[in-house]
Amino acid sequence: MKGIIGILATLLLALPSLYSSSEDTFSINGREIIVPTPEGFVRVTEEMPAVFRYLSRISDPVNDTLAYYITEKDATAALTGEFPPLERTLLLKINKQLRHRAVGPREFSGMIKIIQAQNQKIFQRLQNDLKLAMDDTSSGISEEFDIDFALGVSQMVPLDPHFQSENCLSYSLYINYDVSANDANSEVIVAATSTFLNLSGVVLFQYSYASKPDLEWTREISKDWAEATFLANDVDISTSEEFHTEPWKKTVTYGVLGAACGVGATLIYVFISRRKNRKR
Repeated sequence: MKGIIGILATLLLALPSLYSSSEDTFSINGREIIVPTPEGFVRVTEEMPAVFRYLSRISDPVNDTLAYYITEKDATAALTGEFPPLERTLLLKINKQLRHRAVGPREFSGMIKIIQAQNQKIFQRLQNDLKLAMDDTSSGISEEFDIDFALGVSQMVPLDPHFQSENCLSYSLYINYDVSANDANSEVIVAATSTFLNLSGVVLFQYSYASKPDLEWTREISKDWAEATFLANDVDISTSEEFHTEPWKKTVTYGVLGAACGVGATLIYVFISRRKNRKR
């Protein structure tokens, strides 16, 4: 009984400070970028040990993860050390190379054109990089959670962009995951929406994930999140007219790679839950 009371007391102390943070500020290329936390979500911190350990093991060789967000309901469980279902999550990333340079509007426009013309072909170009990232992630999770875990992507189906402006592009995709842990195997299709934002020279990747039937939800929350981010940073899309010959095909590919490398938590939850049930 005392143990339960202690856990509840910890939650009561942690939740007010955790949920009161409505935005985060990131120092990027000499600028302070504000990213609001979407309503109903909480940024993952070290106080959520199991989820934080999972996040630390996700491999993405070309992008840096700035923040990972889970629902308030999942956060309540995560604060007790549990690994919650994480059926709806959000992810914020930045490309390692773009982190240290400004991107002009003409450059960003070029990136949008590449996505419009070649989005269906991008998955074919990144298969090798994706396999390496999935293998690295599988090894890390196997070690971290003491399971024989393997995660792979069998197919990605990018849809045509459904929203674009001078400083924003958003498109959805379905990601087919093959996963195995010990003696169990599963195939899962995840719906995701990728949004590229140009905040007056700073390009961020925002991703939202849910189960396959909830594709529309990923689009709606991505739109709300992007609009809130632009508003928080008072974006002026005409601040730069520079044009560089950066290989934008690689940047676009890295954005898609970032989407695929950001999922898998729900799959891990299933197998961790099964292992706990067997021990009972």
